[in-house]
Amino acid sequence: MTQLGQLRDAYADFQARDAEILAISTDDAATCQSLDAEEGIPFPLLSDPGKNIINQYTGVKPAGVGANAANVTTFVVDQNGRIVYACTGRPTTEEVLAELDKLQD
Repeated sequence: MTQLGQLRDAYADFQARDAEILAISTDDAATCQSLDAEEGIPFPLLSDPGKNIINQYTGVKPAGVGANAANVTTFVVDQNGRIVYACTGRPTTEEVLAELDKLQD
């Protein structure tokens, strides 16, 4: 299952923690809309084909396999706008939920 699918399936768990999910893709808007419709994504899937936002946070992969694709990164941002958790790669949904639980303490 894709990371988007895992997040979709756990969306109620995120809402129960008063958290919102935003996904950013290098795909164009039409591709994002198609993926959104196919996968039934209940959270915003934003298109950033120019990599303006992505370059500010994660950058892109260097030459080679997957070159010029975004470095997959997950952030947890608190209500004050501070990044309190960042993980390059694909953390499990449980790991992200655990980070959110730390904010509740």
